[in-house]
Amino acid sequence: MKVWHSFSPNNKELQFDVIQFRLLHEYGASVEFTKLPYEKASWYTSIDKAALERFNMVKKYNIAADKEGRPVFLAESAWALKMNQDNFPDIAFHFTSEFKTDPNAIRQANAW
Repeated sequence: MKVWHSFSPNNKELQFDVIQFRLLHEYGASVEFTKLPYEKASWYTSIDKAALERFNMVKKYNIAADKEGRPVFLAESAWALKMNQDNFPDIAFHFTSEFKTDPNAIRQANAW
């Protein structure tokens, strides 16, 4: 099994070593962890479909999906996130899941 993860400066690699050891010795499952360069993640929406399509195209290597299929933007740093917020003013970045119950955000989400 291969697992991708991201480290923030506060994370400890030891946690992954423990998981790797336990998976192997308790379940016989070999796992390899691969470090990814991302520090920040946020959902994003837009009421401007063209802006959303442009963002998706330009940032396709920084986009993943959450467990419900909603797009998540992955930024390498807080600075990179801020630059993308500045460069894509028609994209709304959401840092908590409350946006899923906000009627305006739900309308924006329908543009996915």
